[in-house]
Amino acid sequence: METEFVPQWQPGIQVGDEFLGAGQVAEVRRRTFEYDGGTLAYAYKWMHDLDEAKRTVDVYERLKEAKLPVVSFVVPIAWKDTSGDTLVGISMEDMTAGGSRSIVNVRQKQVVTPNYTHDGVLAEASADPTALKHRMIRDLAVMHNNGLYDFHPGISFFLQFDHADKRNVSHVILDYSNICYREMPAGWPWNRGDFETECIDDAHKLLDGLAGNAKQYQSLLFLYRDTRRRGVLVSDVD
Repeated sequence: METEFVPQWQPGIQVGDEFLGAGQVAEVRRRTFEYDGGTLAYAYKWMHDLDEAKRTVDVYERLKEAKLPVVSFVVPIAWKDTSGDTLVGISMEDMTAGGSRSIVNVRQKQVVTPNYTHDGVLAEASADPTALKHRMIRDLAVMHNNGLYDFHPGISFFLQFDHADKRNVSHVILDYSNICYREMPAGWPWNRGDFETECIDDAHKLLDGLAGNAKQYQSLLFLYRDTRRRGVLVSDVD
């Protein structure tokens, strides 16, 4: 059983445990429960150990404090596998809203939903793609200004597509276990480069998914650098 549930939930009988997506190391799944008041679900992901789970929650809290777009909760959990061994992980808000939305990494070039398909620069599907791109590149700069960077090969910025409205596109930062601090955590097992070098690498990865042409790439890169230079610490996105 989980060591801690989200306080406002009173989970009943588990009726589902399904695959949502592949993370850098572990897959993300969704557990669904039926109880007297209806149905509730949360997403969850396996962690190497409790220290990684705690660090992941701390990264999430730092992002949330900067008012960056994140899930509404992240809670450490533990459960028994089929052999009886204890596994540690994190539970979080199900951003698919029970399957009514698709969550796609910004660097992907196609989204397929039950009602539509969009190819190319995915942010272009938004009702206001320019505003969406500006928010995303500014939010990356805010994350970096708060001493956080993405150390894994990709970028932890995702687009959320409403299945009922192709133009309703928003962004969210996920994969908190793939984000690390400017200061090296004790016992950190992975090598990394200079912090600012890592930040520029993040920026280029995000721009690869956002920019439709070279002019737009340079314009967004200027916005990123200007936000870094001004030391903005809080996102201006509600």
